[in-house]
Amino acid sequence: MDLPMGLGKFEGDDRLPSDDEIRRSVAAIETVNRDTQSIFFCIVHDSQIKTVKEILKSYGYLYSNTMVIYKQYKTDKAAQGGFVSAALFAVVAWKDIKINRFRMIPKSADAVTVAQWTQNV
Repeated sequence: MDLPMGLGKFEGDDRLPSDDEIRRSVAAIETVNRDTQSIFFCIVHDSQIKTVKEILKSYGYLYSNTMVIYKQYKTDKAAQGGFVSAALFAVVAWKDIKINRFRMIPKSADAVTVAQWTQNV
C-alpha cells in the first residue's frame, strides 16, 4: 500500500490521510485476505509510522519494522513539484514472523551478498 504524502504531486496527494482513512484502507485489504502468513508493506509518511504500526497490529500483524529506502540520484523533473525526498519510509509487518525463514538468496551469492539479503530482504 502506498499512502499519500501530502505533497500535491498528483490527484489525491493534497494532504496526509487521517487515522480513520488509513484504517479503512487496511480494512479493505484485510476483508479479503485470509492468509495467516501475510506480509504487509506500506509506504508511509514518517509522521504516520506509529499509527500504521498500531493499525496493522489490530489486524493481526504482531511483528513490524520500519524500513528506510534511500533513492539515489533523485531529482524532480518539475520545478514546481515541491520538496524531493531522498528517502522513503515504509512499514513492513508480518502476521507470522516465521515466514522469514523462507527467504530466497541467489545461489551464486558471495558472503557479503548473503549477509545483505539476510538482513535486508
